[in-house]
Amino acid sequence: MVDACGAIDVCSTVHAMPDLITSPEAAAMLGVSVRTVHRKIEEGRLTPAKKLPGPTGAYLFNRADVEALAQQRRDAEQRRRAS
Repeated sequence: MVDACGAIDVCSTVHAMPDLITSPEAAAMLGVSVRTVHRKIEEGRLTPAKKLPGPTGAYLFNRADVEALAQQRRDAEQRRRAS
């Protein structure tokens, strides 16, 4: 969704696609900072479903992908505690 100034409205885009979440939402689900989410993208450990246009365009993620990564993190933590 583009406003009158030509800017992309992240909120409208996310609400139009309810299975997509923002970087801050992904960070909260993973229990990490937004910067860590961006590092995971750089490392290839998390793939955004979409990047909004522009040099500072927001990353959007499939909720299911982030939930799966969060579950992997929880499982790994449980294994570490058990050993």
